[in-house]
Amino acid sequence: MKGLTVILLLLVAIMVSTAAVQGGISSCCQRTSNTQIHRDLLKSYYIQQPPSCSIPAVVFTTISGRRICSDSSNTWTQTSMAYLDGKDWWNFKMLSENLEYRSPSRPSEELLQTATTIMFYNRSGIHHN
Repeated sequence: MKGLTVILLLLVAIMVSTAAVQGGISSCCQRTSNTQIHRDLLKSYYIQQPPSCSIPAVVFTTISGRRICSDSSNTWTQTSMAYLDGKDWWNFKMLSENLEYRSPSRPSEELLQTATTIMFYNRSGIHHN
């Protein structure tokens, strides 16, 4: 009986630590809203999906830090995601052009790969600031 208690406590500890690493259960959207704001007020987004959270949603963060939980099939959601992706692409392009301009040689492949990796992780559901 003691062995079963220890195993159950271990499982609970693992579940709690997993939830904490993933931003906690409280950071999941429980429902989506139809809130639509001007795209210039959006800072970033990430996609939440089961099983980490109970419902799939696109979570936008505004420049003031407010979260907006949106349905991914919503047209505003899709165009806002594309807008933010384009903004990131533009920032990346400007970064690489500035690096080229500032140095006599082209930016290293390693630096460009790092910037590309950062953009990938920003769009793969990992929190993005």
